[in-house]
Amino acid sequence: MKTYLAVALFLFSLSVQGQVSANEFLASAWDAPEIKALTNQEAYLSNKPYRLAPIRKVAIATESNQLDRTRQDYSFRVLPANPWEMRYTNQYFKTYQDLIGIDRERVLGKLIQQRYEAIITWTYLQEVLSLRQEEKQLTESWITILAAQLNSAFAKPDDYVEARLDLVTRALEVERVKFEIANQQQVIEHLFEKARHKTIDWKSEQLVPVSEIIAKLQTQQVLQANQEIAYHTRQVELANYRYLLEKSNINIGYVQTEYQPFRIEANRRPWNVTVGVTIPLFNPNKGDMAFRKLQILQAEGQLEEAKLEARQAWELGVGRIQSLIDRYNELVAMLAELNAEDLNWKLTAVKENNPAVTVRLKINLVKIKLAMARLKQEVYQGYIELLAQQDQLQRQPVQNYLLGGN
Repeated sequence: MKTYLAVALFLFSLSVQGQVSANEFLASAWDAPEIKALTNQEAYLSNKPYRLAPIRKVAIATESNQLDRTRQDYSFRVLPANPWEMRYTNQYFKTYQDLIGIDRERVLGKLIQQRYEAIITWTYLQEVLSLRQEEKQLTESWITILAAQLNSAFAKPDDYVEARLDLVTRALEVERVKFEIANQQQVIEHLFEKARHKTIDWKSEQLVPVSEIIAKLQTQQVLQANQEIAYHTRQVELANYRYLLEKSNINIGYVQTEYQPFRIEANRRPWNVTVGVTIPLFNPNKGDMAFRKLQILQAEGQLEEAKLEARQAWELGVGRIQSLIDRYNELVAMLAELNAEDLNWKLTAVKENNPAVTVRLKINLVKIKLAMARLKQEVYQGYIELLAQQDQLQRQPVQNYLLGGN
């Protein structure tokens, strides 16, 4: 109850009228059909509908004694349930209920991660669109300058033809990015239906600065056992209980009472009590038990694999993000070194300066910015992936790890 209240307050306080709030978009993961289905399953099992009755079945029989219709015997047989089967059934479903709760948290984390990745992709595409449009405008300026220089000393017809061809490429790139943005909007609307009636205004400037990512990761507590390991641990327990259920699926015997009226005539008691015990010399469920044993071995293998991935994921993930940030910083330094305004001032000081050179320089600076945008996207995706592995995304109280304001 506290969880849903926290989510509701989080959503209400940070929702923006007319726009898709990033926090509102993230909080929609709690309303996903997958989460509701798992919650309903857990609620159903909480009523313990799986508990077996102590009596498996009863049987009533009548018997003609010596084919004499006046001498009719009656019997009542009770077949009790196997106590080991009752015990293992209860343990199995209690473990299964725990598994559903863990699975719900796993699924919730993946749904939130999916929404974070949608935000990252959207802001990346918006930045790329802006850069591609700038690149197209610079190419148009380049063509204008070259056209004016056709009769001057700077005239190079080949450059003019090249620029015209480049303009076609730039225009196609702009259209391609617009197409990707339209597709991404459909993805967002699929994840959050209310987005169809609102505008999306997430910008890359709102994201956590790349320079702060490593510092934020260092503040996170590295978990030795995450939800993924807990999930596979429960899977091993379930596999063991399935094996024990197959092993205990045996009729243990019966208790029977008999009523023989003819004994009354002989002044004898008409009641008899019979107790039968089944002694299975060979378990008839050997085939099913072997299959369940294979499932145990498979579940144990998956658990060890999950543990290995958990040990390696954090260190490798942080190392990869650091490498991406280093490459990003190199491009930042390169961009500062090739400052267009500074170079433009130096070029204008040169006699007979060609203005087309400055425009081409600016076009190449845009290419550097495009590479920086791509690296930023990979840094943010790696950052969110690491937080997801550490079960941070769905942790209470809810917080936005990516955007500072909206």
